[in-house]
Amino acid sequence: MSAQGTGERITVPWGGEARRHVLPNGLTVLILPDPATPLASYQTWYRVGSRDETPGKTGIAHVMEHLLFGGAHVSEAGAFDRALERLGAEANASTWLDYTCYHEAFPAPALSTVLDLEAGRMKGLTIDPAVLGREIEVIANERRFRVEDSVDGAMDEALMRTAFRVHPYGNPTIGTMEDIRGLTIEDLSEFHEAHYAPANAVVVVAGGIAPGEAIREIEARMGTIGPARAAARKKAPAEPDQDAERRVTIDRTV
Repeated sequence: MSAQGTGERITVPWGGEARRHVLPNGLTVLILPDPATPLASYQTWYRVGSRDETPGKTGIAHVMEHLLFGGAHVSEAGAFDRALERLGAEANASTWLDYTCYHEAFPAPALSTVLDLEAGRMKGLTIDPAVLGREIEVIANERRFRVEDSVDGAMDEALMRTAFRVHPYGNPTIGTMEDIRGLTIEDLSEFHEAHYAPANAVVVVAGGIAPGEAIREIEARMGTIGPARAAARKKAPAEPDQDAERRVTIDRTV
């Protein structure tokens, strides 16, 4: 099997040309070479965010990000992070309304090793109950810091709840404390199965890499990862017209 065609060429606004490939399993790959830099960036964007959550399960996309960012697909805790650190890589991840993104910056010659690590992350999910419990506590403290103990965070959450009465954009991306603490391994496994297929992802590689070699290496490692389907994103309920002013007042000691 091989990537469809030789790659669609896309002109980028800041100069240069990206190439877009679609692998047989539906994974979209964007390659943007920059021979002038000795560094490379690798990003995986999944079409899943808090808008895809169901009532009572808010925050599940963010919990999934924490688990996969820390290498929940490997058996030895911390091994994923240590492997990246040995490369001199900088890594992070984020979850928002419509997407989840994982990304690394690293010396360009380390691309093959990064691809090995990323292929493992895309292949599957193993959840250790102890790791899940630890991450739940981390996220609970993150919620306290960013929302419950923050005037800005509390106001932002109230604003979204007031602006969106029906659409899931009104739910907090970090989740409610009750929902965060109520998530189970079964919940997370079902969410992963529904949304983390290769066909629901876009991989972006930029920097000092050879485009042809990069796409061949990506296809060799990720082209056979299944299933070859895109998750069916549920249509969000239509938000009713706002025909009157809405106000919310937050009264708290600060």
